[in-house]
Amino acid sequence: MVVELCLAETCRAAGATRLARAAEALLGIALGETTPDGRVTLRQVHCTGLCKGAPCAVVDGRTRVRLDAAKLARLLGPGGPG
Repeated sequence: MVVELCLAETCRAAGATRLARAAEALLGIALGETTPDGRVTLRQVHCTGLCKGAPCAVVDGRTRVRLDAAKLARLLGPGGPG
């Protein structure tokens, strides 16, 4: 699974930095890394063009908008994409 978190200005203003830190803590990796089991790669991108839905991410090719730590945890946990 590839998770691309938008960290452009609009997403940062809407909480993307907190979201990125939550993702790193949840996965035990930093942006730009892959989990030891190879299941998830966490990337930073600059603008997905979904500013109205900030903060947003692209998870395995599907856009996800208005994310928070709980929504991201559900996506990354059991039963999530991947």
